[in-house]
Amino acid sequence: MTHSLTLCAQLDRTCISPAGGVLYLLVTITAPPAGDAGGRPPLNLAAVVDRSGSMHGAKLHFTKQALRFLVDQVGHADRLAVVTYDDEVTVPLPSQPVAQKDALKAMLSGIAAGGSTNLSGGLATGMQQIRSHAGPGVVSRVLLMTDGLANVGVTEPETLVGWARAWREKGLGLSTMGVGADFNEDLLVALAEAGGGNFHYIEDPDKIPEMFRRELQGLLEVAVQGLQLRVEVEPGVAVTDVVGYRPQGNPQRVQVVLPDLYGGEAKSVLFRLAVAAPPADGRLGRVVLGYLPATPGGEPSTVSAEVALSVTDDPARLSEPPDEAVMRQVRLSQASTAWDEAVELADRGDLQGAALRLIQAAEDLEAQAAAGDARAAEQAASLRAQAEVITAAPFDATTRKQMRLQGFRSRRGR
Repeated sequence: MTHSLTLCAQLDRTCISPAGGVLYLLVTITAPPAGDAGGRPPLNLAAVVDRSGSMHGAKLHFTKQALRFLVDQVGHADRLAVVTYDDEVTVPLPSQPVAQKDALKAMLSGIAAGGSTNLSGGLATGMQQIRSHAGPGVVSRVLLMTDGLANVGVTEPETLVGWARAWREKGLGLSTMGVGADFNEDLLVALAEAGGGNFHYIEDPDKIPEMFRRELQGLLEVAVQGLQLRVEVEPGVAVTDVVGYRPQGNPQRVQVVLPDLYGGEAKSVLFRLAVAAPPADGRLGRVVLGYLPATPGGEPSTVSAEVALSVTDDPARLSEPPDEAVMRQVRLSQASTAWDEAVELADRGDLQGAALRLIQAAEDLEAQAAAGDARAAEQAASLRAQAEVITAAPFDATTRKQMRLQGFRSRRGR
């Protein structure tokens, strides 16, 4: 028996005054268990790796080890390409089903370090390698790895992120990996979020193979892709925020592109609604989710849910406490933004303000942590630990990258 994707839309309150007010809408999407509908989909991958001069030595050694791991792990139904770049872009392994694995691994061992960093050229070439093999029932993703700043070709972050967003709309995903202390973590995080993939920070070169392993493990468990979540509200209602996401559209029709879901994974998205004039029937709008099951032969599907509540002036009902499950997610979502807010404060030299912002977010979570919420407890502990690091040591490149990674993971709930 198979299980289908489920969509749940829940407000923090069951009623609202005729005068209106502010509401939180929690949308939870749960993917079916992996493999429920006919096995995993084939992978269509391109590993795009930096071979600039700074990659010489341990970084390139462990990168080639990671590439050989990919060759070993992909199956006969999967496709793999390898693209390398310095100031020029080369394709040592064009996209193909992986056969003759020993010969391919020997060829990859010959990759050598070169010059500058044409990140844009490597990224565009990687997407070209997977584009013609993408489609329904296939998980298509570029794995981009770099240890430096893009300094050749297109270097404007907004342009590169726009590329990733456009590719994502065509079903081409992007995960990013930053190695060492010199890459631009803001760019790699933005690329991963726009591309619907993951961001990995690799502090030590010997961890490169492990990060490739984690990324591949996730790709093998993808159950749902192409998720586009839309909230449509009635006149008198407006969506004023989507916590942790950059939405598209307008306050009456907001759309969010979500990352792929693993088998059995639940994803929560929190919307803030401003209700100026609630409709008499209490119907505020509806939530619509478009998605593509990541199974062979999977067809685009849509599921929706209505959003409604009572309109009353009964003081007893209006004074009822908000739904705790929704408020739990409100606190978690607000805490997730604290990481990036603290980075912004630290960038301006306000280290005390950055630490206080993290401590404040931890305190907001600790009440629900005390009630047995393991995720809240973990988040609170991480926030407090990072606050201590900021106050006890210089705010250096490593600390900044770790905080951006924590913010990314917190927003993703992973």
